[in-house]
Amino acid sequence: MIGKLKKLNIFGGLWLVLFLQACHEPRRPKNLQLETFELEVPPFRKLKVEGNFEVEIQPSNRNYALFEGNEECLKAIVMDWKGDTLLIALEAGFKPLITPRLCLDYQRMDGIYLMGNGKLESPQPLIFDHLEVVLSGLSDLCLTLDVLYLNMEMEGAGTMQLEGRARRVKAQLLGAGGLRAADLLMDQAEIQVKGMGGAIVRVAEELKAEVSGIGGILCLQKPVVLKQKVTGAGRVEIQEENEKLK
Repeated sequence: MIGKLKKLNIFGGLWLVLFLQACHEPRRPKNLQLETFELEVPPFRKLKVEGNFEVEIQPSNRNYALFEGNEECLKAIVMDWKGDTLLIALEAGFKPLITPRLCLDYQRMDGIYLMGNGKLESPQPLIFDHLEVVLSGLSDLCLTLDVLYLNMEMEGAGTMQLEGRARRVKAQLLGAGGLRAADLLMDQAEIQVKGMGGAIVRVAEELKAEVSGIGGILCLQKPVVLKQKVTGAGRVEIQEENEKLK
């Protein structure tokens, strides 16, 4: 009899532990199974993404979009065309439980605009004659480029990481964002930093640098021509590779 009572106590205690664990376990959101949705898209020249998306772009002989996310998220995706601009967004007020992913093939493109806290990258180097990139919020962009003229604007606390080659660059940073372009060889560049942001660049021929606030510009190569203007506590610094190794 005592043995049976011990067994009952053991099983009763085990049941109580499992019951308490179940009560304290956070409930898992329903329907988190990933699904895909794909479609041909009309021709566009500019891509504008609003909200929390992970975007991968690559050149192709067609314009094609593939979305990945759970069912509720896919239903909340909004696509619109305004002139030559393709807009990708989420319905107002919708907060995805899983970050939606977009793989986009494009034929021709000369503008990328990220608004919110999304991320954009490419699995291969991209070639452009002219490219305009605008980031706002907490957006992140990571690309390898071969471009003749690159125009960039950043507002917020996002990050732009670039490598490759650019003949002429114009960049404006507002806020606390960061431009990491140590591996992007520029011939000529005009960099403007306002606020507490920072830029790391590599310029061979001519650098026009302007800083206002507490931000800064670091150039990892001494350009032939350097023109600088600093207002506030910020700074423009030239640090060549041989100096860095000392």
